[in-house]
Amino acid sequence: MIWGKKKKSNVVVKKVAPYPIEAVLIGDKGPQSVSIPHLAVRGCLIKLPEATLRVGQIFEIRFRIPVFNLEIVEAVKVVKVYIRYSGGAKSGNFDPLTANMSEEPAETEAETDSQGRSSSTAQAPQPGPEDGDQSEDENDTVEAPVGGDHMAELHFVSLLPENKRKIQAFLVRIGQL
Repeated sequence: MIWGKKKKSNVVVKKVAPYPIEAVLIGDKGPQSVSIPHLAVRGCLIKLPEATLRVGQIFEIRFRIPVFNLEIVEAVKVVKVYIRYSGGAKSGNFDPLTANMSEEPAETEAETDSQGRSSSTAQAPQPGPEDGDQSEDENDTVEAPVGGDHMAELHFVSLLPENKRKIQAFLVRIGQL
């Protein structure tokens, strides 16, 4: 090699987008495809096609870390459920991707009623005197719409040391840690 001139290499570096990570959530009702828009050593945020998770449920999650192509299979516990509606009185600007993951799971984050419905379900507007004569039974509750954003925060139940090292290496590599 001559000083001042570098020999060009023909190596092609393939850049891989770190997020979202495709994953499979395995529970009592079988496997469910989800995506992971944020991963941390403590757990992850997942995006779901519909609101099917409840706080306290335990699942197995299976995904591949994109930069290293390493498979992770771990038990996770649902600690928070986020639902953002696309319109109406329940719409909000809260974005769970910019919020910090909680240190401890909150017991009152999403309470369930006697029928197992989460408090995060949409409440139908109650008719006032100007709305007409509708009975209260017709407008009790409406399940969350499929068109909203459904996300959940999951924490690893007992992360294996080798999987913790893999996740830390991935986070360092993409500049998140």
